[in-house]
Amino acid sequence: MKNKARTIAFIFCIFLTHFIFAEVYKSNALVSYYADDFHGKKTSNGEVFNMYALTCASKQLPFNTILRLTNLTNGKTVEVRVNDRGPFVADRELDLSKAAAAKLGMLKSGTTHVKIEVVSWGKNTKLSYQTAVKACKIAGIKYTAPGPKKTSADKTASAGTAKTASKSTASATTSSAAKKTTTGTVKAGSDAVSKSTASKNGAADKTKAASKSESANKETEIEIPVSPSSDQSYDTFVFWDIQLGAFSKKENAVNLAQRLINDGFKDVVLQKSGNIYRVVIRKVSGQNVPIIKGWLSEKGYTDMTIRQRKGVYEEK
Repeated sequence: MKNKARTIAFIFCIFLTHFIFAEVYKSNALVSYYADDFHGKKTSNGEVFNMYALTCASKQLPFNTILRLTNLTNGKTVEVRVNDRGPFVADRELDLSKAAAAKLGMLKSGTTHVKIEVVSWGKNTKLSYQTAVKACKIAGIKYTAPGPKKTSADKTASAGTAKTASKSTASATTSSAAKKTTTGTVKAGSDAVSKSTASKNGAADKTKAASKSESANKETEIEIPVSPSSDQSYDTFVFWDIQLGAFSKKENAVNLAQRLINDGFKDVVLQKSGNIYRVVIRKVSGQNVPIIKGWLSEKGYTDMTIRQRKGVYEEK
């Protein structure tokens, strides 16, 4: 009985710790979900998207970060793992898998507001960083490297380390000065040459240090231009057509359509209006428009027109 009680107490402690020490990342964030159109396709971290797994897409959180989401409208919660990039809209924080959306009870609404807590941070690898910067650029926002918040204990430890380093440097300088004093007298000519050389070396070192500092700043301070269409929203309950080109020659339209199909896009059709052939990804739901726009941009398709679907064209 005692062993059983200890085991139960241990499990309870782990459970309690798990919930107490989660870090609040966003207290009120808008999230959406993506499903069938992307099921079986590769995610940004190289996995295959499974809409039945508890995963999500984030523009900049490191891959494999575990998040706990709480639906602010009904109190339902779910834990998800970041394995993709998106949504490519500035005001939406996450795109959830269909399974995660079902757990939060948001399948009908399409979007909802949640509290986001970080259970554990993933590593900010090179792939994670590069895809995050690209996703932020497409969404028209500035990339900022996310990570765990520093606690007061961390700050104290950091300050202590800095003081220790300072004392160590001062001690080394004093020791070096003492050694120079006991070394003896050096010839004046030799001393002058030595000083001149030291001066040149010091100047060179400062130039190198400044160059390194400037280079570091260029790498960390990334300005992302704002896309003029990044704030456009699309009605979740309306279908849209995304046009990628319009041609008077059917052959040119067919070639572009074939490229899109080869790049993995579905529902690619030609819409004929008079003598013009339009290449279109048809019948895209409002919640998936920003996602497909982002994927098109990643593949190099930047010239696109999005219109509400009315079914007025002859499709082939």
